[in-house]
Amino acid sequence: MKLLLNACHAVNLTDHRDRRELDSQSSYIASTTRRVVLMRSVKGFTLIELMVVVVLLGIFASLAVPSFNRMIEKNRVEAASSELYRLVLAARSDAVNKRSAATLSYTAAARTWQLSQGGATVRQFVVPASLGSSQTQNSLIFRPDGTVSAAATLKVSSDKTATEYAIGIQRSGSARMTGPTTLTTSEL
Repeated sequence: MKLLLNACHAVNLTDHRDRRELDSQSSYIASTTRRVVLMRSVKGFTLIELMVVVVLLGIFASLAVPSFNRMIEKNRVEAASSELYRLVLAARSDAVNKRSAATLSYTAAARTWQLSQGGATVRQFVVPASLGSSQTQNSLIFRPDGTVSAAATLKVSSDKTATEYAIGIQRSGSARMTGPTTLTTSEL
């Protein structure tokens, strides 16, 4: 007894059926098999599947953009604070190494901290327009022994992220950067 097997049908070839009936069943099985094979060989995505993926990507992107902008602003505040801190350290270092006074002054109109020594500008730092800056002294003079004319606190902040970094300068000339601190609503 021979059997022709398919996933869905089994045809007994030794049956006493009419030959035409067997032929029609065989061709049905063959065409069904070809159809199943053809459907399995189709690769790719449907338009609906692609549209669903695009919509999901749009939703995730809209959720991520505000967080990304906040991260960029926080990095901007930190970078500006670090640059100002390095300028303070450079002012003290130049005063000690060159054995002459170094002046660190702030110009509000230009939003610029400028390090000058012997009447010449050595370095300067422009506070980015998107950031806030405050200080207890507009001008500091670092003496050749490393001390400073007055103790001061320099601050760089951002209203968008409500963060602030502070640089404390003692009369001995030592400087220390602290932060980030979160500003309260009254400080904004």
